Amino acid sequence: MHPSRGARGILSGRIVGSPVIAEGKRAAVQAMLRRYPHIRPANCQGYGDHVSDLPMLAQVGHATVMGGDAQLLAALPGARTIPVH
Repeated sequence: MHPSRGARGILSGRIVGSPVIAEGKRAAVQAMLRRYPHIRPANCQGYGDHVSDLPMLAQVGHATVMGGDAQLLAALPGARTIPVH
């Protein structure tokens, strides 16, 4: 998934491809790590705001929970949290 660029290189906001959610995010992280094998998952950052982000956050060494999703916080008790107002 990536934003579409118009004829003059301006981002249109149109999404090309399917949105990446839940297990799709995990698969995207794994694909990126395969593409760049010198990057260690333990050195990667991940940010999520919903329990559906858990598969992706479990792939990285530094998970950050944005906001207060109770299920996500319970699943990642040691994660950094950033309150969202």
